[in-house]
Amino acid sequence: MSLRLRQLSSAPHAFDPIPFRDGVNLVLGEKAERGTGPQKNKVNGVGKSVFVDFLHFGLLRGYKDTRVSRIPQGVLPDDLVVILDIEIHGVGYQIRRSIASPDQPTVVCRADRSSRTFSNLDEANHYLGDLFFAGDSLAGQTSFRQILSLLMRDEASGFRDYLNPMSPNKRAAPPLEPHLYLLGIDHNAVRRYARLKKELKDLTTSINHLQKILTDNKRIKMADLPAKLNVEKERVTAIEDALKQLKTDPAFQAIEGKLVAIESELLALRAERKRLSWQIEQIRIVPRNERVDTTDMKIVYDRIQTGLGDLVKKSLEQAMAFKAEIERYQQSLVEEELEHLTSRHREVQKRIGELTDSHFKLTQQLDNREVLSELRNGLIAASQQSESYRMLQSQFQMHERQKEEKAELKLQIETQLREVGRLMEAHKEIEAAVGARIVELHKRIMSSPEASFKFVLAESTRGDQPLGIDVRTKADRSKSVDEAKVLMYDFALMTAPGSKDRHPGFLLHDNILDVDNDTLVQSLNFLGELEDTDAAFQYVLTLNRDKIEPKEIADQITLDVPGHTVAKFSKQSPFLKRNYQEI
Repeated sequence: MSLRLRQLSSAPHAFDPIPFRDGVNLVLGEKAERGTGPQKNKVNGVGKSVFVDFLHFGLLRGYKDTRVSRIPQGVLPDDLVVILDIEIHGVGYQIRRSIASPDQPTVVCRADRSSRTFSNLDEANHYLGDLFFAGDSLAGQTSFRQILSLLMRDEASGFRDYLNPMSPNKRAAPPLEPHLYLLGIDHNAVRRYARLKKELKDLTTSINHLQKILTDNKRIKMADLPAKLNVEKERVTAIEDALKQLKTDPAFQAIEGKLVAIESELLALRAERKRLSWQIEQIRIVPRNERVDTTDMKIVYDRIQTGLGDLVKKSLEQAMAFKAEIERYQQSLVEEELEHLTSRHREVQKRIGELTDSHFKLTQQLDNREVLSELRNGLIAASQQSESYRMLQSQFQMHERQKEEKAELKLQIETQLREVGRLMEAHKEIEAAVGARIVELHKRIMSSPEASFKFVLAESTRGDQPLGIDVRTKADRSKSVDEAKVLMYDFALMTAPGSKDRHPGFLLHDNILDVDNDTLVQSLNFLGELEDTDAAFQYVLTLNRDKIEPKEIADQITLDVPGHTVAKFSKQSPFLKRNYQEI
C-alpha cells in the first residue's frame, strides 16, 4: 500500500510548481508576522500553511474546510485550476480541481489517460478510496478522508493529541477507525460497542422522558406509582358500577339495546380513526427510502463485470434504469398504502357522523327526568377517568419494559467490552512491535528510553469508547514533548513491523518542529538517518527557516537541508506571489 505526492501546480500559473520526491521534502519559510488587533491571524504570512491547504484542496478536502476559501476575490485567477499529481500503489493520477467549481473535480489516470469528472466531492472521494483500499480485507473500516486527516497534520491542530488530528476548536471525539486500520485491527467489535452504547443512550432518554411524565416532574415518587395505579383502577371501577345502576332506569331500558350497540360501534370506530390517523402521520413524516448511490452502483457493476466477463451483458444504463424502476415501485407502494389509509379514514369519519346523529335521535325519545343528563355526565366522567388510568397504566408498563431492555442492553455492552478485550489480546504482537519502535524513536530523539505504547481497555462501560491507545513519553505535557510525541507516534505507525505494511508510507507535518533546539536538531538528524536506511517513504515537512539557520544550530544538523528543500518562501517571494488578508 502506498501513496505519494509528485507535484503541485496550477493553471493558469498562480504559484511555482512544487515537485515532491520519495524521502524527506522540506518546505521552508520565514516566520510569519501575524498582525495585531482585529487582523491578528488574518494577515497572510509567506504561505507555508496555505501551501498545505492547497494540498488538502487538491486531495479533495471540503472547500470551506480549507484556507483556500478564505482567499479574497482577485488574489487568484477566477478560472484557476489546482493540479495535484499523485501515485496510488504506483499508478499515477492527476487531480484537477477548480476554484470556481470546487465540488466537481476531475481525476485523470496516467496509465490509460482516462478521465472522470465527478458531480460532487463524495463521489470523487469514494473513487479515490476504492483505489486506495483496493484488495484490502479491512476496506470500509475507515474512509479515505479519515486516513488523510491522520497522515496530514495541520499546524491548526496544535499537535497536542496524537489521536486527534483535528483542530482543538472542533469539539469531537478523535476517531479511532484510522488508527486501528493502520494497526491492522478489525474495527467491527469496537463499532458494535459504539452502536450498543448509542442504543443505550437513546433508551435512557426515553426512560427519563417517561419518568418525567409518570412522576409529574418528580412530584410523585416512582416507587409510589403502582399504589397510585391501584387507586385509579378502583375509581374507574366505582364509576362503571354506578353507571350500571343508572342504566336500570325504565326510561333508559327501552332503548338501551340500540344505544349500547351504537356506543359500542362508536368506541371501535373512534379507536380505528385514531389508529388510522397515527398510521397516516407516520407515513408522512418518515423520510423517503434511501436511494442507492449511483457511484456505489457503478463500482459494484465494474467489479462484477471484471470478474464475470461475458456473463454480464447488461449495460450500466440498463442497471440504472432497473434501479430507478425499483425506486419508483417502492414509492408507489408507500403512496398506495397512504391512499388506502386516507380512504378508510374518510369512511370511518363518515360512519361516526351517522352514528352520532342516530344516537342523538334515540336519546330524544327519553323522558324529561334527566336520566340522559345523568348518564351523559357519568359517561363523560367514566371516559375521562378510564382514559387517564389506561394511559398511565400503558406508560408505566412501557417504562418497566424499557427498564428491562436497558438492563439487557447493559449486559450486551459488558459482553462486547470483553470481546474488545479479547481482540486486544490477539494483537499483543502489534502492540509490542509499535511499543518497541516508540522506545527506539524516543531514545534517538529524546535520548531516553522512558516511553511506552499500549492498548488500554476501558475499566467500565461508562465511556463511549471501549479502548484507548496510550503513548507515554518523558516529561509529558510540555509543548515540545507533545509535538515530538506526535511525530514519534506517526513515524512508529509508518515504520514499525506489524503496521508498516498497511501504512501508505506517506506523512505531512505542518510546522510540527516549532520546538526546543535540541529536539529540532535530533528530529531532523533522525529523518536523514531514516532516509539512508529506508527510502520507502515520503515525508513533507514545513519549517521556519529562522529555526535552523543560526550557525550554532545549522552546525549540529546532519540532514542535507538544501538538498531536501523542495520549496522556499519569503516575504519577498511568498507562495502566492502577493500579500493579502484572509476573509
